[in-house]
Amino acid sequence: MRAVAKLRTGSVNLVKHAAPARVVRAVAMAFLLLADAPAQALNSPPGFEPIESAFIAFMKAHDLPGASLAIASNGRLVWARGYGLSDVELAQPVQPTSIFRVGSISKTITAIAVMKLVEAGKLDLDASAFTLLPDVKPLSGRLGDARISRITVRNLLTHAGGWDASISGEPIVSPLISQIASATGGQFPPAPESIIAWMLDRRLDFDPGTRFAYSNFGFVVLGRIIERVAGRPYDEFVRQEILSPMGIESMRLGRTILALRAAGEVRYYDYPGAPLVNSLMPGVGGQVSEPYSGILPFESIDSAGAWIASSIDLVRIFVMLDGQRLPPVLSPASIQQIVTPAFGALGTSPAGNPASYGLGLGVELTGADAEWWHDGGTWGTQAVAARLRDGWVWSASFNSAPKDTIYTSSGAPNFVATLQSIFTVDALESVSWPDVDLFARYPGMRIPPRPRR
Repeated sequence: MRAVAKLRTGSVNLVKHAAPARVVRAVAMAFLLLADAPAQALNSPPGFEPIESAFIAFMKAHDLPGASLAIASNGRLVWARGYGLSDVELAQPVQPTSIFRVGSISKTITAIAVMKLVEAGKLDLDASAFTLLPDVKPLSGRLGDARISRITVRNLLTHAGGWDASISGEPIVSPLISQIASATGGQFPPAPESIIAWMLDRRLDFDPGTRFAYSNFGFVVLGRIIERVAGRPYDEFVRQEILSPMGIESMRLGRTILALRAAGEVRYYDYPGAPLVNSLMPGVGGQVSEPYSGILPFESIDSAGAWIASSIDLVRIFVMLDGQRLPPVLSPASIQQIVTPAFGALGTSPAGNPASYGLGLGVELTGADAEWWHDGGTWGTQAVAARLRDGWVWSASFNSAPKDTIYTSSGAPNFVATLQSIFTVDALESVSWPDVDLFARYPGMRIPPRPRR
């Protein structure tokens, strides 16, 4: 079961334009760098070379210029490394701390924030979602579907709110998001509240709570609920109440255009041979690479897919959820709710086991030590974070995305499944990992891990 629905519904404003020769040469340099990577990994622990070689081969096979990888075992960070180039034109290598767009892994972060408010007694998972947003009204002044009033916070977290993008379209991606901008005053990118107001005029695709249909829009709504209940901006609440207690300082909401790239953030690249497109972003003229075009404007989708993070920090978050490391941002009871499947089998996990969805996480249906994960991807980026059995956590992020992960229904699941096959528990446990904790080498949590269970 793919934990992330692909955001791309088709190309818009495509203008054929050849890639500059300097970029082609720089991409070639990136793969030469990858070819030399095993020889450079002088400190790789015994037994890790087959895993690393498979990872590098995976990058080459999918034309991925750069990546970061982090692995933890029982609360200790045992591996953190950058591969390839973060900026191919400047020949800048990816660092272990490089920051990437992580796409729908943002939903896991939003789910944690919701549960933080539930723990504080400020929010009820079974409360009517739109009752909590009295200031957001339908554009017409009247709900387009009476069933909207029955949608709960839990429904939003479990993608059971009643919207099915395969039926009614994806409102956070052009062309619909451009229509929303025009209908709500012309501002582009439209504010999340404008998207909600437009959607409140529409009919639902199914009765809330009756089935699963992956909904980016539902998590946009959750961001506004967090703001309303917490009394502060969504990202401020997440950074102060979720990230800072874990020592995570570099995570933030990403921006759409290249000129607003954050310090330490990689540059994103479309698949080889992709055309440049006309920018939808105000103040940006001419053609740009699609990751920076505004077809998916990050300013509109904060809580659904706009966080940027290092693989190390994603591992920190998943290690915390696994109860392997202090400080616990959530109680064990709240974490159990997050990782408890909300449905029966919806498909298969990247490892090939029956899987469902919890609250902001894909979850296997394999018992108490089930694996859980989330992945995210759109133009120019793919990211995965996973908790395996026996205390293993890993995360990998890339600064490009293969064409088939965007344009075909099978591309993204196959991408994640192939990646997962490299980082199996058996493979990781075959490595002679040193008795070190690399978390101490990087800014962030410096509190000792819990004793091994």
